Amino acid sequence: MKMIFFSILLLHCLSSCIIKGSHGYMFEYSNSHLIDIGSDKLSVYRAMGSPTFISDIDGETWFYLNEKTESLLFFPTKVVDRKILALEFVSNKVNNIRHFSKANQAQNFSFNNNKTFVDEHKLGWIKNLFSNVGQVRPQ
Repeated sequence: MKMIFFSILLLHCLSSCIIKGSHGYMFEYSNSHLIDIGSDKLSVYRAMGSPTFISDIDGETWFYLNEKTESLLFFPTKVVDRKILALEFVSNKVNNIRHFSKANQAQNFSFNNNKTFVDEHKLGWIKNLFSNVGQVRPQ
């Protein structure tokens, strides 16, 4: 009897240690029917809201990102579900709609492998630590 009570108590305590989080715009793929090829940016903005981020290169690709995470106690957070909706615009009209999800991991992403190197990485950690000494002036 004590073992059953202890097991139930332990299960109850551990269930409160699971942290679930949601990040980004919570869209459903079924809601993307509101956007058709040829829709303008204003109608997309009215239907979906502001995008999570916009392409830096040309500003003509909008991304809506939705990510659900879960963690237990002090263990690292893991991504349970991820959905990405990419809208490509040509002359302010939707030209292409792409859906990506964690469930379909076979989809390929073409990431740019270029790196921006910062001079601070070449410094030693001691020099980097003391580099700001004397830089702040009183007002």
